[in-house]
Amino acid sequence: MNNDIINGVNIGDAINDLQIIPESNVFSGQGRITGSTGFGADFTDWFVYIPERDGTLTLYLHGLSADLDLVVYDNTSTELDYSANEGTQPDRIVLAVAGNTPYLINVTAFSNGSNYLLNADFVGGSPPSGSEGRKDSVNGMGIGDAPARWELAHHITLNNLGDAWVTGSTGFHTDSRDWYSFEATESGIATFQLTDLGDDLDLFLYDPYGNLVSFSVNEGAADDRITYEVVAGQRYHLEVDSYLQGSNYSLAIDLPKIADAQVGLETINGRAPADAGETLATAIHAGWNMASAAVIVGGTGLGADTTDWFTFVAPANGRVDLRFSGATDTLTFNAYDGTAAPLSLTLEEGADYREYGFDVRAGQTYYFQLGSLDGEQSYIVNMQLPQAEQAALIPQPGYGQGINTTGEFHNFRAFALLKNDGSVVSWGDGTYGGSSYPVSSDLTSGVVKVFSSDNGFAALKSDGTVVTWGAFSYPGGYADISEQIGGDVVRIFSNYFSFAGLRADGSVVTWGNEMFGGFSSHIADQLAWGVREIYATTSSFAALKQNGSVVTWGDYWSGGDSSAVADQLTEGVVSIIAGASAFTALKTDGSVVVWGSEYQGANINLVADQLESGVVEIITTGEAFAAIKEDGSVVSWGSFGSFLTAPEIDWAMRGGVKEVVGSAEAFAALLHDGSVVVWGSLFYAYQADQLATELAGGVVEIVANSYAFAALKSDGSVVTWGQSDYGGDSTAVAGQLTGGVERIITAPRGFVALTSDGAAVVWGNGLEEETSLVAAQLASGVIDVLPANGIFAALKADGSVVTWGRFQGDRGPDQVADDLASGVVKLVTNGYAFAAIKDDGSVVVWGENSWGGQAYEAAEQLTSGALEVNSIYSNNYYRQGSDGDDLIIGYGGANIIHAHGGNDRIYGGPLDDFIDGGAGDRDTLLAFHLPSQYVYQDGVLSGAEGIDQLVSIEFIGFGFNYNDERFAVLVRPEDLVETAGPGSSNVTRILEGICDLYIAYFDRAPEPEGLLYWFKNIYEGGAGLDDLSRSFADQIEYRQTYPEGLNNREFVEAIYENLFDREPDQTGWDYWINDLDQGLMARETFIFSVIEGAYATSGSADDRQLLNHKHNASLYYVEQLSLHPEELFDAGISAILNNVTWEADSVSIAKEIVDQAMQTPQTITDIVQDPVFWSGFWGV
Repeated sequence: MNNDIINGVNIGDAINDLQIIPESNVFSGQGRITGSTGFGADFTDWFVYIPERDGTLTLYLHGLSADLDLVVYDNTSTELDYSANEGTQPDRIVLAVAGNTPYLINVTAFSNGSNYLLNADFVGGSPPSGSEGRKDSVNGMGIGDAPARWELAHHITLNNLGDAWVTGSTGFHTDSRDWYSFEATESGIATFQLTDLGDDLDLFLYDPYGNLVSFSVNEGAADDRITYEVVAGQRYHLEVDSYLQGSNYSLAIDLPKIADAQVGLETINGRAPADAGETLATAIHAGWNMASAAVIVGGTGLGADTTDWFTFVAPANGRVDLRFSGATDTLTFNAYDGTAAPLSLTLEEGADYREYGFDVRAGQTYYFQLGSLDGEQSYIVNMQLPQAEQAALIPQPGYGQGINTTGEFHNFRAFALLKNDGSVVSWGDGTYGGSSYPVSSDLTSGVVKVFSSDNGFAALKSDGTVVTWGAFSYPGGYADISEQIGGDVVRIFSNYFSFAGLRADGSVVTWGNEMFGGFSSHIADQLAWGVREIYATTSSFAALKQNGSVVTWGDYWSGGDSSAVADQLTEGVVSIIAGASAFTALKTDGSVVVWGSEYQGANINLVADQLESGVVEIITTGEAFAAIKEDGSVVSWGSFGSFLTAPEIDWAMRGGVKEVVGSAEAFAALLHDGSVVVWGSLFYAYQADQLATELAGGVVEIVANSYAFAALKSDGSVVTWGQSDYGGDSTAVAGQLTGGVERIITAPRGFVALTSDGAAVVWGNGLEEETSLVAAQLASGVIDVLPANGIFAALKADGSVVTWGRFQGDRGPDQVADDLASGVVKLVTNGYAFAAIKDDGSVVVWGENSWGGQAYEAAEQLTSGALEVNSIYSNNYYRQGSDGDDLIIGYGGANIIHAHGGNDRIYGGPLDDFIDGGAGDRDTLLAFHLPSQYVYQDGVLSGAEGIDQLVSIEFIGFGFNYNDERFAVLVRPEDLVETAGPGSSNVTRILEGICDLYIAYFDRAPEPEGLLYWFKNIYEGGAGLDDLSRSFADQIEYRQTYPEGLNNREFVEAIYENLFDREPDQTGWDYWINDLDQGLMARETFIFSVIEGAYATSGSADDRQLLNHKHNASLYYVEQLSLHPEELFDAGISAILNNVTWEADSVSIAKEIVDQAMQTPQTITDIVQDPVFWSGFWGV
């Protein structure tokens, strides 16, 4: 339970009694309340809101872990509105309020307690009709919220007809205006039409110098129109401005057509032009975006192009509206259902538009036809489809995904190399994709990523088309496959035998072995829309849709048939975990659904009651599953029968489970207290019992292969158990595993430990003799080891490679020794052969001949230009921008993004991405956490969102996720370089300085938003820490902490206690008190001077070390808050900081407590107030 805080002011526990609401619970303006209710006697919280004027109040209750409800009353206690969504769904109320009138806000627990965030946003005017306003989009592509400032205007790229279509809203909350810019490509008369208004918006046009040249300010909801003569090559700005209150709008931009433009080519949602079909049978797909909308820009009536046909699949039941602008009465329109039967249409007409509408049903196919009665005719069609209820694109906070959850399987017999010119070369077993001869002409350019199955490859090209080859047959051959796949593919998934391609509009196309997922025609209607992720067992697929439903196909026995649990998969699924032959779905209510092979995880009869709620994460060994619950306990089921049931222990008393790792016959759980629990086959449990002392604490990581485990301890030692020939017995190398180990690598039949001095220690595998031959080479300088089946390759810091093992074929270690002596930057294996990419772009191969150890006819193409060799689980998405200023948001997996021209803002997503900003000079990669959580080095950004390779990215943007410019700051990548070890980047030093000020002034850590706010003041505003110190003294919290009447001696004593946990020495007392009493120094200057003195070489080493440790612990806490947005700021952090000393272990303990609070139901305050837990951490 957390204290309640209004706009940063801690009010303790918000009052529970409506009759005695104190002044501290009253607020106005914009509000941000963090708090909790439903714990103990605290069953409800009351607040009073008093608006300063008439307007609209929007209340948003979120960040819930249990069901809380939101109610608003007037000052007579009459209920005005309520929101009581079930479970942890947010509650929202939008209400018209009268100025200077009290409104009573009530947050009540339905059953269990929960922390919460309550945002109160106020804007003048009446509430919008039905919604808060739609997102802004240009030509059907969402841009988020168009900027509210001239200099940040969103640049619109016009099509070759000089047209663009903008939809959006403004005037809601703080969004008072939207700015756009465009460049005229031809001189002539331009028309700008603002329509679809629900209230009074106005339109303004500015020339390249910022001068207002034309405007339209019609009253009320009347359309606004501007006609103006533009000059080719000039950039103009458009402003859509709200007069009093918010409204949705549509903005049609019609500029002079580009000379010799082709009217007959159509673009859909800004994608590459194509010619719409001439018949119903050749209709092109009008793929809608995530907002269930599409904008089609095109023309007809030119030469033989007399009609345009389009088709789409409805995402939900409801009505489709198609609004035509830029068209005259000579344009005809007809619509048909999937049987080609004409549909009944409604028609609405205005001065410059016509809008047709008709009813549709979810999953059904529809067609529409545009024709011209009189010659060449251009048009813009804005199509809005009924929108299916959206599920979160990323699982809810607290819900994890297990290993190998998304589908892509490794090719064990061949390699495919993507070169930097976009061409592809393959080698290895020809029947498994080693020969790409049938499609070689299609692989000479344009490929952005290669995906694999067990027996083939698929190359995704920049235009969204796919080239595929390998050991699967298809009527008509490979070319026929590519033609049937079509375009708009953004990501490819696979199982052992088949592929599934996800298109930009959420539809799915499949190919490969028809029995094992290559055939999906029987469920084509279900895969025609709304898919956001695909998962795979060895021979089946499961598609997770945006509405939380699941569609399955492929092999019946391995999860392709989910009919037995179909009623449980219609909604609410947030993630799917795929084993070898079974799927497990995790739902929003914390329940679990399983299907597939009953012998490999699809039978939960023994534990079903434990999986009905509370599950937050699931992992799989392939044949068994384990679920981690919110109370820190574990439930397991799968292939090892009754031995699989997790032991009945008090998981919570041991801190709860941190992670679970599995082998083929057992599980091992690492608990937050550093101990390990093992269960499964009795053999493993018995061995673990023999190691009870070693596994009782201090473990930081566990790894496993099929039949053995290895645990890394905090002192760098290693403990092993399991079958001896798989590495369970490490006796032979025990002397090398007593300390200094930093990383353990799993091998198929053993393990490799990398030590801090660069040595590689190898055990298991049955390769003792072969390993001994290279022992001297493995004694130092090793930075990575890549194990395969009986063979190894170790990459050293000097770019050389050591390789050993039982090689088959003509190319073993001796044959490639010279080629591997230097220059290697990356190693890849398919399990039986290796490929090394060198810094000159060449590739060296060795291993089993027919499986890639020999390149044969491909050898010449491996001498230069290597970019990437296909490896396991790549699962990349491809996205590209325009030549204008774009907002590009990556998909949930790894992304390849080419932003092209303009100054772009890019968010890659949570995994490893390749991002090319293109030709702009202010291309920005958006990062959703704190600058100190990222490191930049040699074009690579490492951080909370993975490891991203960056090209032409000028800035990293932090704080944009708060949608408040006060926290948004652009950082140069070079300022994230750690020049002298961890934590030494320029930005981290600034952030540590800000933490010092928070510690000195307030004896606490900052909130993430506060830290970013002050960081922006320094980094972009040019302020210094001394300026911030003066600003801190102007804060309300300062005046509350140090009230009037506090004398200088008391003040100095408080600051020294905050910083150094002591009083000043006598010299310090005399110096500071004299300067403060004589007015020679302001208090804020004193604080900054004390901090500066601690870091001076003449200062106390103990004070300096203590302050370093305090700000390290403080910054760590703020970083964890950023990673766990569901957690609220906890005042208990002050108690932790006050226990940090100059000893390094105290920082580690502070971090352990923070981790405990972030990863378990306990809060920091819970731990601080629990003497058992508190003394357990600090040893007192």
